[in-house]
Amino acid sequence: MESFKGSDMPVLYLTLHVDEMVFRGLNSFKGYSFVNIETNYDEIAKDIKNIEHDKSTGLPEEDVTNFCLWIKNELQPIVSKVQVSRRLKSSPAVVVSQYSSGMRQVMSIMDKSQGMDMLKNLTFEINPNHEIITKLNNLRKKDTKLASLMAKQVLDNTMIGAGMLSDPKPLVDRIYKIMSHAMDTAEASIGEDKAQPQREIEDRTSAAESVLKQKP
Repeated sequence: MESFKGSDMPVLYLTLHVDEMVFRGLNSFKGYSFVNIETNYDEIAKDIKNIEHDKSTGLPEEDVTNFCLWIKNELQPIVSKVQVSRRLKSSPAVVVSQYSSGMRQVMSIMDKSQGMDMLKNLTFEINPNHEIITKLNNLRKKDTKLASLMAKQVLDNTMIGAGMLSDPKPLVDRIYKIMSHAMDTAEASIGEDKAQPQREIEDRTSAAESVLKQKP
């Protein structure tokens, strides 16, 4: 919905999955065509102002291709395509499926395994201007293990937002790992802060002793 903020394009929120079938049957109303923005965004993208990639503060242009390839490799088989988004303003990423949420729900009821297959080969769009993406790009160059955890967490966040997350257990386990790493980093930082005054005292003491020794 971010791309529609500030535009004059009317948008309908549908709360029942059967509504999709109803509107698909209607097709249009009073000159307005009903378009599912989950799966047919390209049909209306030309009528919406695209978000430009700020190359001065966003993801460096020379890193875009390698970053997208790295993301794709880390998020397989759920993600099969990674691309720079032209619709995101405030979110770091969004996940897009060729199937709408209504269709996925219907197929899950009919055949659960088929519903699970619909949650693979998704398109992952990144916001190159978002600090999460730029920081993740820097992190992958220094700590690939932690960067991989973060990338998967971003994916799960987008899937929650899209109503696609079927099993929260891996998400919870990953959050605990990230929390543990954050606390280890905090403890190390606290220890460094405590050690700094002692080193300064030792340095001053050493300097004073040196002066005393040099005095005739």
